[in-house]
Parts: sequence; structure tokens; C-alpha cells
Amino acid sequence: MTTVFVSYSHDSAEHNHRVLQFAEALRSHGIEASIDVDVVRPARGWPHWCEEQLRPENADFVLLICTTVYCDRVENKVTFDEGRGAFWEGSIIYDYVYEEKGSQRFIPLLLDGATKSCIPRPMRNHTHYVIDHYDFTDRGYRGLYRELTKQNPRRKPAGQVVQLRPTSPGVAWPEVPADPSPPVAKSHENAAERPRRKRWTLPVLLALLFIAVVAAFRFRSSREPPKSAPAVPIRTLAILPFKPLVASQRDEALEMGMADTLIAKISTIDGLTVRPLAAVRRYGSVEQDPLAAGRALDVDAVLDGSIHDSATQISVTVRLLRVADGRQLWSGRFDTPSSSVFSLHDRISSAIAGELSLKLTEEQRTRLRQRDTHNPEAYRAYLLGRFYSDRADRDRYLKAIEYFQRAIALDSRYALAYTGLAYVHASLPICCDDPAGPSSAAVRDAVNKALAIDPGLAQAHAILGREAFLFEWDWTRAEDELRRSLQLDASNAEAHRAYGHLLSNTGRHSEALREIDEALRLDPLSLMNNTMRGMFLLQGGEVDPAITAEKRVLEIEPDFWVARMVLGNAYVRKAMVVEALTEFRLAYAHSAGATEPRARTAHLLAITGRKQEARKILSELTAMSKGRYVPPYNLAMIHAGLGEHAEAVRELQRACAERDVRLIFISVEPLWNVLHGEPGWAEVERCVDLPPIVESSSSADHEG
Repeated sequence: MTTVFVSYSHDSAEHNHRVLQFAEALRSHGIEASIDVDVVRPARGWPHWCEEQLRPENADFVLLICTTVYCDRVENKVTFDEGRGAFWEGSIIYDYVYEEKGSQRFIPLLLDGATKSCIPRPMRNHTHYVIDHYDFTDRGYRGLYRELTKQNPRRKPAGQVVQLRPTSPGVAWPEVPADPSPPVAKSHENAAERPRRKRWTLPVLLALLFIAVVAAFRFRSSREPPKSAPAVPIRTLAILPFKPLVASQRDEALEMGMADTLIAKISTIDGLTVRPLAAVRRYGSVEQDPLAAGRALDVDAVLDGSIHDSATQISVTVRLLRVADGRQLWSGRFDTPSSSVFSLHDRISSAIAGELSLKLTEEQRTRLRQRDTHNPEAYRAYLLGRFYSDRADRDRYLKAIEYFQRAIALDSRYALAYTGLAYVHASLPICCDDPAGPSSAAVRDAVNKALAIDPGLAQAHAILGREAFLFEWDWTRAEDELRRSLQLDASNAEAHRAYGHLLSNTGRHSEALREIDEALRLDPLSLMNNTMRGMFLLQGGEVDPAITAEKRVLEIEPDFWVARMVLGNAYVRKAMVVEALTEFRLAYAHSAGATEPRARTAHLLAITGRKQEARKILSELTAMSKGRYVPPYNLAMIHAGLGEHAEAVRELQRACAERDVRLIFISVEPLWNVLHGEPGWAEVERCVDLPPIVESSSSADHEG
């Protein structure tokens, strides 16, 4: 008995009833039709049930009931919580169509007036049937039934084979009788009519032959897929955060983590630029249009995926889409036990490399297969650490530290967990006013352990360079480590930005702009990259271009307080007091309590004659320092504005003793010019030990 699986979308109650009628008609005519209404609740869930029904051993044919809604859901053109069953079935069907090249197992059907535009694009070259009535009076139903039961609509007539006599060279072929069929009884046909019959037979045969050739050509043309434009090589790729198959069962750490892991793997492939996690993170909503994200990220292709973790099994579907025309280049479906999650990464990354026709060296193939841990629980903890470290927020950073430490406890040789831990500790003094001493020690300990496990880990060298730059003020070692990181992984946008920061703070502004421009090429929408570019312009004396750059950032994200700080500093350079104060106050409002915006507000108030207001802020921060750490650099700033130079120098000397990270700005911050020559100033300069500032060439050519 022929078995079929009926794939359809739940458009309406009426449509569902008509599909069920169609399935019953097939059953009444001896076809075993499987449809979802026959099952109340599959024991292993709908995705697994659907997969089982579509297997070749369970379904001789798959009938696609094509409607506009079905097509939109299969092609994922609707919101993510709509029609997941049709999308899931469509993903599996695409996978089989790709594997079973030339197979006619999948048959699109157009019921009740549906048009060919309702057929999903990859299926439009398959034979389809238009059916209005579910019985043998309907030509489409009759044709479908013949195909399902392998009945030819007509048998081709065949005459007897003519046996020819053997011939010798040079002997003419004997004339073959025009009618090789066996002798028949003598015809009673009137002999006078025979010549007339010969006259019209030849033209008719020629006409029939011509019609047959035209029909064959048209049939062949209708079966051939339309020729597409020449494929454009994929050079840039965005791997979007995965989405949940069930919107109410989100696991953002797993969704983001799957993308993060694939980004890390595929970024190792030469010739392909992959946007970093920081760039794609904002495109993680369930309603996100992947093609719109691809256009915003300025990439050739996007990888869009869905994931479901049932505690014992992880199911993933992925699609590779070309952004220019929305064409699906590849799709895949993967199921694996939760304990084998690492095989998913290997299979997906290898499939993408193969689909993009990337020629991998053996070293690159080894890197694709490389696993940072073999412990699923440690990996899960690491993903949570990455998830909580994605924003500059002290509470989230502390949560991230817990998870990274848990990952390390589960696998003491998990190098990436050590680098994650080091990254968070290095960030706390910058964003959250934490004291530098404990953070510096924690960074060194974690990053050295990471490098002991994997000396070639680019991220670890980048963090070690940041540690030498921010805490140790060892400029030569910082540059060596950052350059080493970029030699190992030139696609690390954060390393380019950190190196640019080092270059700008040591007066090499044009080189700094080249580094930040490379970071922006890799991650064009990064708020921090764009903000730092404005800061480098400002530190190089390009005030107006810096203002333009920061305004662009704030158009994208008005609450990004670091950009408001830089913009305020630029306004100070132009003596635009009201505008600068506005930016500093907005920066403080969005900074979750950072003290630098308050200190800069007080400094500006002091130098513009509003010293009483400045002293009020100084008293506020001094009182605050009794309960939490307030960087002495910020207090020195207010004293310098008030003209209290001795107090300012004393605070800077305390900043040296406490390794305050803000001292890296001492040579590029004009407000300290008033302290040059003051007793104790030379000691501060020796402490920081900055190399002599040599102004690089004008950066005016980088204004864009």
C-alpha cells in the first residue's frame, strides 16, 4: 500500500476540514495518508513526530498542501511564534530535497483555487497538481492518484521488431516495408481510394512530428529550473542569535551561546569575515527579520537558526540566506543528545564551509574540529558567563564571574572560561569604579592560566595586552601582546580597538585611527567602536569630526553614556558650556552611578566661575567615598578646576599608588596642563612612565 504524509498549515477551521476531507478521500481509495489530526499529543513531541513521518521508510510520498499561509510559514516570513509546525516541516523537507536530488517524492498540491505562487520556491520546479474535487471526476486528483499508485495514464503502442538480413560491404540495404506488422486479412477497401490516402498521410505525419517536437521542448523547458544570476562569492557573514522553536520556552544563554560558539569557530576560516557577537547580539528578538539584520550589518549572507533543548535532546534548524536577494543557499536540521552538543558545532560549521565552497587547509579543518571543553555542564556555565558579561553593568559582571568560576570548577583546563573571567575583571575598574588592585591581580592570574593551557589563544593575548596597558602602564609589553593577538586572529575587532586605544593615548593618533577603522570594518555597528573613533579624533585635535562621530552614535543609541561623555569633552574644547553640561548630566543619568560624569560636571562648573556648585559635587563624592570606591583621578579633576593644585597633585599621587586605570589619559587630557611644573607633578609622570608624545600626521583624512 502506498503511504503518504500530508504537510499543511492550519490556516482556518474551514481549511483544516477540507484538508482532512482530502486525506479521507485518499484513504477511501486505498492510500494510507498520515496527518497530524490523527495524533493528540506525540510522546516525544511534535518535532520528533514530524521528523519520523517524513522519513523515506515511512512515507513513499509527501503531499504539500500549498496556500499563501503555508508558503509564508515554510519560508519563515511570519512572526516567530506563528506556524512553527509548518516551518519545522518545511525545514526538514528542504533538507530531504537537497539530499534526494531529482527525487519526485515531494508533490505540491493546489487545492480549492490556490495558485502556483503559493508553492515554496525550492519546490516550484516539482510536478504539481491542481485539485478542486476529491474524486476521479477531477483531472488533477486523477493525475495525482495515478502517480501515487504508479499507473501510467496510457500505454505507448509498440509494433514488432523487424529482422533485417545481413549484408555484405557495398551491398545496398534492402527496402524496409512501410508497415512491418504481420499480414492481415485482405482489405475490402476500394482500390481507387488508395492513391488519395498516400497523398495525405505524409503531410499529417510531418505535422504530428513537428507538434511532438514542440511539445517535448516545452515539457523539458517547464521541468528545467530557471537560470539564476551568477553566484556572488560570500565574503562576509553574520551568525544571528538563535531563536527558540517555542517562544514561551526561551533560553537566551543557549540561543546566544550557540551563535557565539559558531562565530568563534567559523571566524578562523581565511577569506571569510564573520561579524562578532557584539555586533549581532541586538538581533536576538524572536520577531527579527534575518534579512533586515543582514542589511544593517552589511554582510553578504546571514545564518539564521532555531534551537530547542528538551533537557535530553537539542534540536536545531539553520538556514543560510543570501542578503542581496533573500535566496536560501542551504538549510539543515540537526538533532543530538544534550550531552553531545559539541558535535552540533562541528557539523554546522563544516556544512557552512562546504556550502560556501571555502577551501580549508588541514590546520583550518583541525581548528574547526577543536573543542575547548568536553564537559557539557562546563560549557553551559561558560555560556551563562558570556551571557551576563555582555553589558557594562556591575551586577551582571558579578554574576558572570560566578558562572565562569563554575565552568572552571567543572573543567580546570577550560581556557576560554579563564579568558572570560579575565575580561570581566579587567572591565570592572573601567565601567564600575572598582579599585584596580584586586582586579589587576585577578586578570593576571586568570589570563596566565589560559595561556598555560593554550599559548596560541588570541583572546588571552589581547587581555594580557589590556592588562599591561590599563594596570601596569608597561607600554612596550602592552603593544607586543596586542600585536601578538592580532597576528593570531586578525578578525578580533576588540583587539584592534584596544590597540588603537594604546596608540592614541601615546600620541600616535593616525595609527590609532587605522586600527579603529579596521575594528569598524569588522564590526561596523559597534557603539564602542564608533565612540572610540570619536575619542581618538578628539585626542588628536580633530574636535569637529569628533562631535560628528559622537552624534552619529547617539542617533543609534541615545542612552550610551560613554558617547555622551566624549561629546561633552568635545564641547568643552569649543567652550560650549551649556551643551557640555547637558551631555555630562545625561551621561551620569545613564551610567548606573559612575562618578566620572559628576567629576567632569564639577570641573566645568568650577572653571566657569560656579565654584559653589562645584564644591557641592566634591562634597557629595567625598562622602560617597566613605562607603564605596571613588577613583582619586576624578577627585583630582575637581580640585584642578577649583585651582587647588596641591590637592589635585596629591590625589593623582594616590591614583598612582592605587593603579587607577584613568591615569592612562594623563598625557592626552588638556585639563592637567595647569599642573605642569607643580611640586609632585614630575613624580606622577614618572609613575605612569608614558613614552614621549610625538604628534603623528593630521588625521583630517579620517573625518568620515
